[in-house]
Amino acid sequence: MNYSGAAAAGISFISGGINSYATLALTSFASLGVICFVMISSYFICQSNVLRLDRIFKIWCVTAFYSVLITTVLSFFSNISVKDIILSIVPVATDKYWFVTKYLALMILAPFLSFIVNTLSRKGFIVLLVAFAIISTTITCGIPYGNVVFGGALSEGTFIFIFFIAAYLRKFGAPLWLKNYCGRIFWASIALQVIGGIALNVIHDSSACVYGGFSVGYNAFSLVPATALFVWFCNHEFKDNCICRSLVKLAPYTFAVYLIHDNPVIRRLLWGEWIDMASLWNSPIWTLYAILIPVGILIICSAIDWLRAGLFKLIRFDKLVEKVRGYIITIS
Repeated sequence: MNYSGAAAAGISFISGGINSYATLALTSFASLGVICFVMISSYFICQSNVLRLDRIFKIWCVTAFYSVLITTVLSFFSNISVKDIILSIVPVATDKYWFVTKYLALMILAPFLSFIVNTLSRKGFIVLLVAFAIISTTITCGIPYGNVVFGGALSEGTFIFIFFIAAYLRKFGAPLWLKNYCGRIFWASIALQVIGGIALNVIHDSSACVYGGFSVGYNAFSLVPATALFVWFCNHEFKDNCICRSLVKLAPYTFAVYLIHDNPVIRRLLWGEWIDMASLWNSPIWTLYAILIPVGILIICSAIDWLRAGLFKLIRFDKLVEKVRGYIITIS
């Protein structure tokens, strides 16, 4: 469950108690999702000097499709103006989906960033990563000052830093110590996030400090376990079984899960009216709710996107994407 939804439900996560601490633990895992998504994408495009207009076009079209569809459908049941429907056509320009806005910007910058990647030596790359770590990350409550330089922990600067981390791993490989101890580093980092979050709960009476510092700020503490997890997956061999095949089939629909459930209107209704999380806050099985409800959202949204994919296939959307792919821009 995201914090914007929790806030809409009137829940305070700095109230103490076992559910507060369980939520801290869960969000320490949940905050890795965005980082890993960007890192995986960056790993595969970090050495290409081609600006993929077709990829940008496809992401924009799918985003606009859900933005318009959701806004239009809900206008019959909620107080949504004609202006809101018109603005839903340009969800990136209006920053309706913060992640898509920054992700598309990264896709546009990728070939230029790749040019830097291809020219740097190992030593130069390490200096670059250290510099970005200083200016684009925060440890807690704005320290050192990364949030100030790029205007927030969820800034484009953070995405570029993640891109360079993935590019380093692609170009030079993970250091031996990281390969050998990535599992221990991951769990130690998660434990540090949880312990740090609990400590800040006790010390501070500000959710901005508490959660911006240790749990959901995509900060220094979140980057470490995300990188360790990424390295573990890169160096782990998975057996060909039904679980792996199911995950592979599910993967193409995960982007739409975000587009659907984190749509501003859906988010407000989901956590404010449809699911009354506030009434469940003192439940002894809160943690179970916090796990099962997102799983249910994942399944429902994936099923919806399966239908969307079928519709796009019916109207031959892929043919249009192929035409756009013919326009190649090479950065030399």
